[in-house]
Amino acid sequence: MGLDEITPETLLRMDLEENVVEGELPRHIEFPIHAEIFRARPDITCVVHTHPIYSIAFAATGQPLHAISHEGAQFTPSDIPRFTRTSDLITTRELGEEIASTIGESLACYLVNHGIVVAGNTIDKAIVSAINLERASHIQLLASASGQFFSWTLDEEIMGKREKIFGEGMIRNVWTYYCRRIGPL
Repeated sequence: MGLDEITPETLLRMDLEENVVEGELPRHIEFPIHAEIFRARPDITCVVHTHPIYSIAFAATGQPLHAISHEGAQFTPSDIPRFTRTSDLITTRELGEEIASTIGESLACYLVNHGIVVAGNTIDKAIVSAINLERASHIQLLASASGQFFSWTLDEEIMGKREKIFGEGMIRNVWTYYCRRIGPL
């Protein structure tokens, strides 16, 4: 299914052993990404895995992500971890465990030449963060493509910026904005 086709009726509830507990559709083949992050991080309640074009292109450059935009400040300083063992589909528990190890305690990781994974303690935080990672990747690609020097927020400014922009209330505001854009389901 395409992301735009998902409705509450198409969702599945599963256990960590790949069993569908509730819902009618078959489980997604890349289920081990989600299951192994849930196993490794009990604080996580939502894992987003998707294949956004700008994040895929950006991760392939090998550049570290910088806080060129507000969105980038959510993920830096220090670079976003990158899973590089394979760009193939993640269909085994072993590969899922390696992704869980790669993401570690981070909010997100790039699956180089494949996509992204974002882990959050709420659905709204995970989804808004996934959108922000795609936006940050896009903006840095644009700045890099200019061929000119580009600047970014200094590391010592980022924590204060992050608290103002990405606190629980602000994430919830952005989430409700996206929900209004989608409209009623």
